[in-house]
Amino acid sequence: GFFNFKNLFAGVFAEAGTAWVQEDFGTASEDLKKDVGVNFRLYGSLFYGYPLAMEFSAAYGLDKFTNENVEYGHEIRTYLTLLFDFPEF
Repeated sequence: GFFNFKNLFAGVFAEAGTAWVQEDFGTASEDLKKDVGVNFRLYGSLFYGYPLAMEFSAAYGLDKFTNENVEYGHEIRTYLTLLFDFPEF
């Protein structure tokens, strides 16, 4: 077919972080937002030569907060990423 499968990786993660402006730096470090989740990474190639890197992530927000009249947290959010390759750190 048009897709050649190479590798599949699975992982779990936990994150914490926040954003701040210069005026409220002291309180921002106390207001961390946390989430936990899983991700799956698939490596392969398309049409016998074009590399493909695909990632699916699902994260559950542990903290509930509102940002510009939109409520976040206590829900599962999903993300799909398509790339030619994953960056190496």
